[in-house]
Amino acid sequence: MSCYTCTHCNKCGMFSIKVVVVCKSCGTEVPVGAGACPACGGTSLAQKVIKPAAPTS
Repeated sequence: MSCYTCTHCNKCGMFSIKVVVVCKSCGTEVPVGAGACPACGGTSLAQKVIKPAAPTS
């Protein structure tokens, strides 16, 4: 199965995914472009993928 150009149908659910940068030391969300954690000053950062809860009917 090959990939095709996205038609923005969101069948894959990718539009619902949010990626944030968090501090590995304290877990605080770090703003985009910041080189260090605003809470503790740590420079060890990690990406965290957040998927929203499934919609309820």
